[in-house]
Amino acid sequence: MSRFSRVVPPALQGGLLLLLGTLFLFFEVVVRGRVLYYGDLTLYFLPELDFLRGELRAGHVPLWNPFINCGQPFVGNPQTWVLYPSTLLLLLFETSRANALSTVLHVFWAGWGTLGFLRQQRLSAPAAALGAVAFAFGGALVSKAQFPNMLQAMAWLPWLLWATEGVLTQRTLGAVGRLGLCVGLALLAAHAQVTLMQLYLLLGWVGFRLRSLPRSERLRPLGALTLAALLGLCLALAQLLPVVEYALASTRPHLSLGAANRFYLPWRELILLVAPNALGNPALATGWQGKGNFWEPCCYIGLIPLVLGVYFGFVRRRATRFWLLAAALSLWLALGRYGGLYFVAFYVLPGVKQFHDPARWLYLTSFALAVLAAQGLEQVRLRESGKWLLVLITLGELVCFSRTLNPTCAPEQLKTLVSRPPAPTERVFHLRPFQAWKQLAPYKRYPEPAVALSGAGMTPNVPLLSRVPQAGGYEPVARRDVTEALKALGTLPPDPAGLTPTQTKQLEALGVRWVYGSRATRRLVSTLPRIAGATLLAERPGVLELQPTASVVVVRETHAAGWRAWADGIPVPIIASPPVFMEVSVPEGTKRVVFRYEPLSWRVGVFISGGAGCILVALMLSMLRNKTWQS
Repeated sequence: MSRFSRVVPPALQGGLLLLLGTLFLFFEVVVRGRVLYYGDLTLYFLPELDFLRGELRAGHVPLWNPFINCGQPFVGNPQTWVLYPSTLLLLLFETSRANALSTVLHVFWAGWGTLGFLRQQRLSAPAAALGAVAFAFGGALVSKAQFPNMLQAMAWLPWLLWATEGVLTQRTLGAVGRLGLCVGLALLAAHAQVTLMQLYLLLGWVGFRLRSLPRSERLRPLGALTLAALLGLCLALAQLLPVVEYALASTRPHLSLGAANRFYLPWRELILLVAPNALGNPALATGWQGKGNFWEPCCYIGLIPLVLGVYFGFVRRRATRFWLLAAALSLWLALGRYGGLYFVAFYVLPGVKQFHDPARWLYLTSFALAVLAAQGLEQVRLRESGKWLLVLITLGELVCFSRTLNPTCAPEQLKTLVSRPPAPTERVFHLRPFQAWKQLAPYKRYPEPAVALSGAGMTPNVPLLSRVPQAGGYEPVARRDVTEALKALGTLPPDPAGLTPTQTKQLEALGVRWVYGSRATRRLVSTLPRIAGATLLAERPGVLELQPTASVVVVRETHAAGWRAWADGIPVPIIASPPVFMEVSVPEGTKRVVFRYEPLSWRVGVFISGGAGCILVALMLSMLRNKTWQS
């Protein structure tokens, strides 16, 4: 027994290493108080999180976001996570700090779940620790920190496997409750593509495990797993039902194979599995020399885990065949259309054609190789102290590598993005919305924060930080009506002076007052008012209180399902007002008109989620009595 094992209890050994590794990996965040800013974090997620924080601190659940795309649902947006536990950090910390701490916690959470799953597979403490370190601190997970919902969804994979195995082996109601809770939280983490990948891996794992049982014993665990999955789905319905409603009114494109094959793993980049900086690194002076960006094909898990996983995966094929197959198939899929398998999956597997970027399948490759590495270390004929040494070497290597994946800045530098008075209070439109992308998130080399953030203040969706309303926006899943209205503008010039009279009138009809271009700004003089036929008395996102001054009241926010209106407390119908807005006719003498966004999908979802939550709590409490689902 090693000295480490004598000093630290076996149950805490792997967890202690994960904690230390996480602290070293995110030293800049945890100790120096710096925050993450690169790429979509600044352009999309931090503005959305800041809006969510402001509404929650005001005591409101933000169902509606009036500042993007002439107004759109917030809870129904598939890239937001109002009900996910990390939202609580927004009540305690400033937005960028809360996001950075959430990243730290989810990396540790991914490692802890992997450790628990591997220990459940009866692997020794050092073997389980190696697998946990390889997955949690590997490139496939850490490189996705600029996509918070992707990272937090990825972190749930080992927990889903751990809980699934618990249902298959323990056969208790508490195990069913744990799996249901994990399923619900993984869905609330809000990344549909990651959830789809997890679903396929879990289906394969369940099929593999059920094959080891006699046929007469397969039905009951399958029923328990189905019950847990349904309870988890119901737990997340408060978020999922509005998402479905939003998606039905949106322009989610039917991707072609070529469009979906955006970021993939080229054959020559297979070398990155062994030497992650062989083609450069945007954090280094050499820059990134590969195709596309650095983070999508990033899948390095450490040289020792890779060698152990590949070698013992082939030598002991019977014991490792599932994870060897999972690693091989996911790696093959990551090659995209040029590998062949992705071509088949795109047309055969449900859901695959809805998402870009086959390189993201490397996430499953990373986890499968981490499991194989743990199984391999278990077979190595070394003393326990020697195995712990291999774990420590891997930990040091991965921390040194992964620290380069996410550049940081001081929180004060992000505050420069917030417009100082006089900020526009009327709707703005940017003619070159993604011009700042190359400046803020170049693929080849990470820029200095001051350079990256300069000039990005009116780039969508950054104005949301200043609560400046935008006619357009950076939105992967936008409403169909707004998208078509913006497409009707045709080819736009780089600067406002080049707008045609027709384009100017179209923008004015959308309520746009300020037009931003590459080098100039223009104020439109004939913009239609946001509210016509009434005086604004009070408002907050999703609620407008008006005093009518005419028989027809027009509100230039997107007419979405879920908006309701009352005239002096009496419901009145909302009708469409071109191009995408809403209006009501009010009786003569009406004193007060109220518009409120409260979709039925949200109310029904909250009711079902609350019921599912109560059932899951009851199942978890049943662990105290050790009740089995067989009885």
